[in-house]
Amino acid sequence: MCGGAAAAAFTTRFDPLWAANGLIAGLVAICAGCDIMSPFGALLTGIVAGLIIKPAFRLLEKLEIDDVVAACPVHGFAGVWGAIAAGIFGAEALGGAGGVSLAAQIVGALVCIAWALGSGFATFYVIDKVIGLRATEEEEKGLDETEFGVSAYPYMETRD
Repeated sequence: MCGGAAAAAFTTRFDPLWAANGLIAGLVAICAGCDIMSPFGALLTGIVAGLIIKPAFRLLEKLEIDDVVAACPVHGFAGVWGAIAAGIFGAEALGGAGGVSLAAQIVGALVCIAWALGSGFATFYVIDKVIGLRATEEEEKGLDETEFGVSAYPYMETRD
């Protein structure tokens, strides 16, 4: 977590939101190999997780995929990195406990990606066809206001 927070903070000019995302990315990344990595391997895993979240977020923006809270970079990209890192830093040669295969970790990560994308697209396709996914033009102005009658940005309102 420390490595992820520090790396994200350093690469975003100490933006607190990205530092927090880096912290979570480091936590997500270490989950796959926490029982087999050395402390140094864990730190490197966290650092790389913190470094990849901002470029991953920019990639999603370029692909016009809306992820305002960076959930996919923090959980998806960092999680995949963590699975692969377990295969790297879990090796005895790099101070890990051993008993892990980098190839198996890569295959496992690819299977998880395929499952998540396939089941996600299938689920949202069905939802779109049955009840619809898109917000109306009125709702696009702000779901807080149209659904709950309150502004999401009360500090931006002017008083009469």
